[in-house]
Amino acid sequence: MDYPIVVKDQQYMKDKRAFLLRSSTCLNWTLFAPEAGRFQFRINSCTGEAGTGDLLVCPPHTVLHREMVDPLSSHYVKFDYARSSFQHESDMAEQLRDLFAYKITLTDQERLRSTLRSLHDVDHLHDLDSALWRTHLMNDLWLSIKQEAAGAAHSRSIGDPLMAEAQQWLQSHLHEELFIRDVAARFHLHPVHFARRFNRCFGVTPSQYLTGCRIENGQKLLRQTDYTIEHIAQLCGYDNGFYFSRMFTKTTRMSPSQYRKTHSPLIP
Repeated sequence: MDYPIVVKDQQYMKDKRAFLLRSSTCLNWTLFAPEAGRFQFRINSCTGEAGTGDLLVCPPHTVLHREMVDPLSSHYVKFDYARSSFQHESDMAEQLRDLFAYKITLTDQERLRSTLRSLHDVDHLHDLDSALWRTHLMNDLWLSIKQEAAGAAHSRSIGDPLMAEAQQWLQSHLHEELFIRDVAARFHLHPVHFARRFNRCFGVTPSQYLTGCRIENGQKLLRQTDYTIEHIAQLCGYDNGFYFSRMFTKTTRMSPSQYRKTHSPLIP
């Protein structure tokens, strides 16, 4: 079974009264899941306090500042994406920042407690079965976070019908050459105001959203058709195959040809 994330390290801290370092750079994705106690944090410009029932997620290559408030018992996990896409990871980091200020309180707290209890069972085990179970549990937890983010973004879009309409309009015009300033004008907004308002709703800018949808459509066409790269580029709203290839490679870290060779059933 393919999992979206790979656990690099998992530890459990019991009744920790102080952090060894008050700030450090998280090279991997890093997650704190407190079971007792509280600590204050700052990630970029976001500050807050995390405690029982919260999940604090710090994106990679980001400085985490923390200070203990009450003695902390917490799971501490480092992980990476299994098939890294810089754009996808960047979008997720922005969603966590804009929707939650990096601290997520899951709606389904019972599911969270159950997952954390299961993590306890494999905390000090290092055999293959335990590693697989740890990977499964963390991926289930990460899926819960992504579902919470999707729900929060959807709720914001409901609260802003104009941005929901803009999102649908972008989806139906992916094959066209679009300029965000023109899209903003269509909805009678200044480009800067449009970008900020769209970002508040969906956690990404209109340009990022448009690129993500186009690359996703390109992936589908590469898997399911034998169209040339040039033709796929046009269907995805790009002027030429060269620019499409450049954007595809930048987003997925794989060229269109490599992606097709890896994923397409049409190619033996």
